[in-house]
Amino acid sequence: MIDFYNRLFNSKKEELETQILLKNIRKQGLKDFGRIGFPNIKMEKWKNFNTKAFLKNQYEICFEDKDNKLDFFSKINGLESPDTIVFHNGHCSYNMQLDEYKNGVIFGSIKAAAAKYPELVLRYFNKANKQNLNGFNALNSAFVQDGFFLFVPKNTNIDFPVLVTNSYDDDQYHMANSRNIVILEQNSNCEIVQIESSTSYCNTFSNNITELFIGENSTLSLNKLQKYSGKSIDIESTFAIQEKKSTFHNNITIIGGNKLRNDVHIKLNGKNCFADVNGAFVLDDMNEVDNNVYIDHAKADCDSNQNFRGVLDDKAKGAFTGYVLVRQDSQRTNAYQSNKNIVLSDDASMSTNPFLEIYADDVKCSHGASVGNLDANAMLYLQTRGIQKDKAKELLLSAFVLEALKGVKNTKFKEIVSKEIENKILKV
Repeated sequence: MIDFYNRLFNSKKEELETQILLKNIRKQGLKDFGRIGFPNIKMEKWKNFNTKAFLKNQYEICFEDKDNKLDFFSKINGLESPDTIVFHNGHCSYNMQLDEYKNGVIFGSIKAAAAKYPELVLRYFNKANKQNLNGFNALNSAFVQDGFFLFVPKNTNIDFPVLVTNSYDDDQYHMANSRNIVILEQNSNCEIVQIESSTSYCNTFSNNITELFIGENSTLSLNKLQKYSGKSIDIESTFAIQEKKSTFHNNITIIGGNKLRNDVHIKLNGKNCFADVNGAFVLDDMNEVDNNVYIDHAKADCDSNQNFRGVLDDKAKGAFTGYVLVRQDSQRTNAYQSNKNIVLSDDASMSTNPFLEIYADDVKCSHGASVGNLDANAMLYLQTRGIQKDKAKELLLSAFVLEALKGVKNTKFKEIVSKEIENKILKV
């Protein structure tokens, strides 16, 4: 399989460079990919994500999206923003879209940004991504075609959410490698709403990397909704570097996923940082979702929070790994982890793995995890109050899952994901 992607790269490298000119980054990515290869379930960090489904197919590259569609908004009502970028099968729906504002904000396709501001893009490209972490990350560097780019200069606040949508409906075995880069200089604030979906007949392999650079005293909120279906295989890797006194809120809502993996890597690179990562997921059928959060407390006086809640039915499989590293000089660290899950079927399964690696002594770190069934006493209580059984189940499960998203400040986004969760629960 490695040989196939080597041959594919060599046959398409000139076309790839016309997408984004990355000089030697692509060659290094291919070299690292050939050395590392694909991960497998024998590796501790990949034991819950079997790559056999990926390896049995040979995914080609689609250079042109001939049928760009903008009908995604009819499926998700209520999302509006003056700053919106739409991707279809990994390609920007408006070729070379790039919006530039008087306050210095740049937002649009990374392909367009790299063509107009190559020095700025290359200054940050691969600076947060851990390319040697696994073969998928290296493969992204070799084959990246598009993605979104957001630059917010210092002392700048974006008063409305930036909206990014990416929908997949390709029935061919194509791969989409997107690279997203977000740069917040010091004293800046921004919120991003990201919506990802695939159709029931989709066969795409999407391999997406997002690099976030959060400057001193800046705040970034990334609210993400994932609605994957079909036979799509999706790997989403987010790498964030936070400078001192910065704040990062990352909220992930997952409504199904044929085979989905979320990796969130955060480095608290300055004092008095706060990282807040929350996830809510509802799975049924044979969905598989693997959520992984790694937080590196590299400096003292930082706080972090992880809170994931899930509901699984039918033959669904879920996994959560929460990892906190507290370095020797990172005194006065506060780190909290929680993962709670409800399993509704005997054939559904959930694996939860909290890790704390601590080398400092003045810290407050805790973790908690549970996998259980729906509370029979609570169900009985609601039914004795005249609430039908199905409605009681919906109320309890919705309240349980949405607890993980109680900190979301965007009321419109919260309304939308709450409705999505309720609709999904009605089916499980």
